[in-house]
Amino acid sequence: MSTRTAGIPTGGWLVHTAPRASTLLYALAAARPALGPWLVPANVCPVVPLALRAAGVAVEFVDIDPTTLGMSLRLLTTRLRTGTTPAGVVDVRTYGADVGADQRRRVIRATTGSSTCIVDDRCAGPPLTDPDTLGDTRNVDVVLFSTGYGKYVDLGGGGHAFLRPGIEMSTVPEPTVPFRTVEAWYKRAIVERIPLSRVSGRVRPTTMRWVPHGPGPEWVDHRRAIEAALPAVRQHKSALNEIYYDHLGEADVLSKDHQQWRFSLRVPARDSALQAITAAGGFASAHYYPATALFGHQTAPVAAALHISILNLFNDSHYTAAMAHRTAQVVRRHIEVHDA
Repeated sequence: MSTRTAGIPTGGWLVHTAPRASTLLYALAAARPALGPWLVPANVCPVVPLALRAAGVAVEFVDIDPTTLGMSLRLLTTRLRTGTTPAGVVDVRTYGADVGADQRRRVIRATTGSSTCIVDDRCAGPPLTDPDTLGDTRNVDVVLFSTGYGKYVDLGGGGHAFLRPGIEMSTVPEPTVPFRTVEAWYKRAIVERIPLSRVSGRVRPTTMRWVPHGPGPEWVDHRRAIEAALPAVRQHKSALNEIYYDHLGEADVLSKDHQQWRFSLRVPARDSALQAITAAGGFASAHYYPATALFGHQTAPVAAALHISILNLFNDSHYTAAMAHRTAQVVRRHIEVHDA
């Protein structure tokens, strides 16, 4: 078995751990291969649809709402009412924000009943370890967290999920290619702005097996590591976010709900801003390239607009207050020049 089950902690949930959160997604999708496609937001990390495709299921993308940055409720509702009932929906909390999440899940449950597995993807937010702190989960079957590289709490790997009893998990076979190969593949497609199928060199099917298998961390140890790290992570992120607010509070900053992972704002000429930050010795990132473009699906204009305008400023433990001040000053000068 590729995931580790640690019984029912509280409140009727089963907790599973795995080498990566994507391993858990694979195990969920592979357990229901003939039950329909899986729906994901168009601005999702490429790892999510690639894990689902590796499990042998079809993936459909739903464009996002410009305010909540989650799946558009209008488009999601239309898709649920007019298309094949999905086997699952991965409802990603963009930047950890739960804005609009409850309404989306109520619509999914009301439209599809219990036949659709609803995954509350919280991989960008703080990894919670107590099911009693999960909030309103009435229309959720799985709550997914990650402690991999670059996540809210970075333990260098690992993921865990709380599952309702009765939600099946499949075994995960040994991969035929390592994750680093898949990562290089989709990153090259993003740089070249082409679908995965057009990346030069060896043609790789999106169904190739790359998802890490093997047991996840022991739950007791994993939980202890998360709980030990969380207070310092929260304090550091809060301190750096305050620095960014002090310098950039008048800019087009996303809502506070969207500031859990990094400090995110919209800027003009975003790529130039990234270059200026790098030249000053800092670091920042863009938002995900639309997965619809990678997989050759229909366009997702809102996700595409988000991708070209969003700037994510770092606030993890490797970024110091001095670095944050310097980065914020660079961004402010960039905005002033381009707004002049």
